[in-house]
Amino acid sequence: MTNLNQSGSSNSNRTMGWLRRHLPEVIAASTMGAFALIVISCSSKQDKPVAQITMPETVASAPSASPTPTPTPTPKKVKKHRPTTATYVNSDYGISVTYPRKYGINFGDDAQVTWPGLGPVASGFGNSSGASVATIELPGSMYRDTDFATGFLNINVNKQVGREQCEQFAVEKADDAVQSSTVRVGSNDFHEVETTVAKEMKQGDAHYYHMFKNEVCYEFTMGVGTSRDGAEDSMPQVDRTDVFRKLEKVLATVQIKPLEKQQEGDVHSADQDSPKTPAIAEPAATVIGSDKL
Repeated sequence: MTNLNQSGSSNSNRTMGWLRRHLPEVIAASTMGAFALIVISCSSKQDKPVAQITMPETVASAPSASPTPTPTPTPKKVKKHRPTTATYVNSDYGISVTYPRKYGINFGDDAQVTWPGLGPVASGFGNSSGASVATIELPGSMYRDTDFATGFLNINVNKQVGREQCEQFAVEKADDAVQSSTVRVGSNDFHEVETTVAKEMKQGDAHYYHMFKNEVCYEFTMGVGTSRDGAEDSMPQVDRTDVFRKLEKVLATVQIKPLEKQQEGDVHSADQDSPKTPAIAEPAATVIGSDKL
């Protein structure tokens, strides 16, 4: 037992002596071991899966190519619609009248009208002289396959008759004047008479309208002529009422403006001047006359 105790005491002394000699290394090793345990512990914690919030992926935009130049649109040509009407203007007498462009028009000497197969259309002035200004004519194609021969609105003026004479008519060069009636067409008041001439299946119906203004007697004659000869005897008759209705729509657009009085010294020079050429004016934004012609 004594040997055992001595042996144990000796071993204990040797251990204590070793610890004294190597105490710094032991402490350093212990510190390093503890540090290693801490590092391992932290590392194991970081290895645990962490809930992640997945953000929607942004679609990568394709690299923008150089912009294609937009072609400049070619401006479309605005199609100008030709007016369906025209306005005849005569500044010498202050007359303007609007009519469908498809109608024909003649001036001066060419404006004198005749009944087909019946001779010239008589003036309502009778033996008094007048001047033919213009004639607007309906195209024959409007009444194809009928006995229609002519339809017109003739404009005459007369400076040699007074107001009372202008209100009367002397047609067919008769000595006795024909009594008239007063009618209103458009914005004008007229004195009117109606006459008919006929011969051998030909007929001419005329309505004469007189108006006194600017010290001038204005005459507007609406006429419808028909012809039925030989093989055409079976041809349908034209609707005269419809023809006169079209002509009356033109008459309703007539406007007569006041004329400027010439100075006394200008009379001679005015007589020497050649008559002014009548003008055909295109209708402006506001067309004279509201009815469709």
